[in-house]
Amino acid sequence: MNFTLAILGFLPAVFHSTFDLSIPSTSKNLTDSFYILVRIDYPENFSSDLQKNPFFIQQLITDFKQREKKQNKIFALSTKRDSATAYDLVLNFTFYDLKISEEKNDQSMRLATMKKIQTVFDKEAEQHKRQDVDYSADVNHVKRSIECSVTVAMNITNNVDGPILSSKIVNGKYRWENEYVTYSGDKEALTDQELQLSKSRNQNTPSGSGLYRELLKNVFKELNPALDDFFQFKKGF
Repeated sequence: MNFTLAILGFLPAVFHSTFDLSIPSTSKNLTDSFYILVRIDYPENFSSDLQKNPFFIQQLITDFKQREKKQNKIFALSTKRDSATAYDLVLNFTFYDLKISEEKNDQSMRLATMKKIQTVFDKEAEQHKRQDVDYSADVNHVKRSIECSVTVAMNITNNVDGPILSSKIVNGKYRWENEYVTYSGDKEALTDQELQLSKSRNQNTPSGSGLYRELLKNVFKELNPALDDFFQFKKGF
């Protein structure tokens, strides 16, 4: 996959990424072909690694493959403009305000105590009896998190510079969380929630690309219905 980067004259501080990518259809017995140019604009704070990340395009491919089955069309998507191709639509995606926070690490410690009644056997009395038993443990409760957000504007036009047929702005959010409990002492002193959290483990901090991928999944949850509404409403699609 070749990757080139060009500055858009009409949108300073924003870049347009072009992937040498053609998406052939594998569907059979479809009645018509529909050519769509996909344009993706990124702000300056998007690293080249995130811009090259293929996940956004892969999600589009998956989405339109499902649409082919429903609408009996071949949707040929391309992110590289070909002057010889008459595109039926242009999908413009502009990313704004990508934020991936520093990891937040909250820890709290407490001395947990619990008194429970147990049935024990009294050898001298040669009988069972109930007595109080004290339990204690040092509990460390850890909450780690990273907040991610991005705004994506989608505009659909019938050619590169044509009027906007449909638009949608999505404010995507994703929160990575890792919560767990460690303790030393008696597990009987822990609350039910602490006991459950003690089964969780400290996880490795996800990479920037991994966080970005999860963020895009949430973005697509809102973009897909907008695309469905457009293609179902527009006659001839």
